[in-house]
Amino acid sequence: MQTTARGFKKAETTDNADLTVFINDNMDKLETELDLLDVDLTQYNRDVTVVDGSGYATTITYTRPSPTSTLFMTRVYSNADAYGNYQTCVETYKAVNGTTTTKTYTFALTFLATTNTIDTMSRTVS
Repeated sequence: MQTTARGFKKAETTDNADLTVFINDNMDKLETELDLLDVDLTQYNRDVTVVDGSGYATTITYTRPSPTSTLFMTRVYSNADAYGNYQTCVETYKAVNGTTTTKTYTFALTFLATTNTIDTMSRTVS
């Protein structure tokens, strides 16, 4: 099977076993991508833990509300361009224990030149 740029599988034969793997792998990948869209960060406590020399947050942590109060996700911005715009964002999600990593997403950030804002429609996930 071939893998697309977004990580989905492409079946190369019509063999039933190959098609079953194709469907299962793609469903798992789709579930992961949909989980990313379902996260409502307003329910978590947000804390800026690292700020760069220009006053921009480069590391933001989100913790679960009480009673657990464990780490839910860390978001780290890096790879600043000549204008100080960060081009990479890494989100690391943690299990309820706050230490075990459950998934990590790396986003390539693209800025709109006219407004100097992040173009969220074309951000890529790896």
